[in-house]
Amino acid sequence: MGKCISDNCLALVKRWEGCDLTAYRDPVGVWTIGYGTTDADRSITGVTIKKGLKISQETAERWLRKSLETKYLPLVLKYDDRYHWNQNQLDALVSFAYNIGSIDQLTADGTRTIKQISAHIPAYNKAGGKVLDGLTRRRREEKALFDRKVSAVSTKKYTVTFQTESKYKTVSYGGNSVYNSACGPASLCNALRAAGIADVGLMTMCRLAVSCGARVDGGTDMAALLKAASERYGFSFTATYKNADLRKHLQAGGTAILHAGSAYPLFASGGHFVSAVSVSGDTITVLDSYWYDGKYTSTTLRRDNVTVVKRGVIRTGLSQCGWATLDRNPSYYLLTPKPRTVRTTTRINARADAGVTSKKVGTLDKGAALLVLGESKNWIETSVWIAKKHCELEDGKAVTLANLNARAENSVHSEKVGTIRKGMTMPALETTENWVRVPVWAARKYTT
Repeated sequence: MGKCISDNCLALVKRWEGCDLTAYRDPVGVWTIGYGTTDADRSITGVTIKKGLKISQETAERWLRKSLETKYLPLVLKYDDRYHWNQNQLDALVSFAYNIGSIDQLTADGTRTIKQISAHIPAYNKAGGKVLDGLTRRRREEKALFDRKVSAVSTKKYTVTFQTESKYKTVSYGGNSVYNSACGPASLCNALRAAGIADVGLMTMCRLAVSCGARVDGGTDMAALLKAASERYGFSFTATYKNADLRKHLQAGGTAILHAGSAYPLFASGGHFVSAVSVSGDTITVLDSYWYDGKYTSTTLRRDNVTVVKRGVIRTGLSQCGWATLDRNPSYYLLTPKPRTVRTTTRINARADAGVTSKKVGTLDKGAALLVLGESKNWIETSVWIAKKHCELEDGKAVTLANLNARAENSVHSEKVGTIRKGMTMPALETTENWVRVPVWAARKYTT
């Protein structure tokens, strides 16, 4: 399974590289846009970087990821046979290479040990012979990531719904049996349970498929079943054929249904639905409802590309998922729980982190609707938008230059939900032409 960068790498680079959505001349006169993209990157962008060019934030990030993956990742992987980089080491070194140009000198052309490489990272903090504070902090962050232990591939215990229980051989699902034909409903049961959206029985899902017209000749119309199920169980879904979309979605904690075909019989010899429930690097954890002993050792293709974790749970590469779904469009259905919101019951402090000792950065108005991004026992994490023109942006942080209205969305017409105080330094989670999104924490007991 090939190695690739993770979102940790992308986030690290974005924190240290400024992003301009309008083309500008750099100090040596080269037209530049996004996160340092120039005309030398035309094979990535497909356009000429010139005066007047404007792009979206999404385009800037797409070009950055493609640049990291196609230009700088290979500079790190050329030493992989020597070092066998783990994910954190690889991410840190790709960021380093993006800034410095390569890792040849850092590794002494592959002659240094891992420990020596780590020790030498902080030395690359100078420009023009002068030590720069920004480079010092960037090297410190890259070294911390390089040294961080890699979390093991998820060992979460998944409960799998199987259609291949003997009792289902004689249970009808449309014109065939549940045992032979209910991979669609079973895969949806598995995806919903793994995402924490709903725990639905297989027969309940089969009845829903029949009642909404999703049971069709040859199997299940997954789009029709998802439409009916999303209204009943409270989730949204999108369809895509892109591996990058699948990876990003799983990294964000979502689950997906893979629509496998017959051209590349990894999951089955014919059409089949399975559930993708997590990703680590380039490794996808998949739940397969159509299970029998020896399934994934029965062919060379499966033996070479699949690892069986336990009954119904396997791991395979992202690229393998792409090949297995190549003759189906869409290849993937991405499932997302509907966002949860809470409202404040009184005017409360907005804090920089969870805890009463955390710095107060502002206030949240009574009745403010807050989107829940994270939570602990006593605290809720949310985010607000503030006017960019009243902030100073540096090193991925926003410093407020005045007391600012905090809004729910990036628009002056959006609901005002509170105030952020002057002089606050906060992480800039997202920026647009006129707005900056920053995180805040609220006491759970004052929300409903």
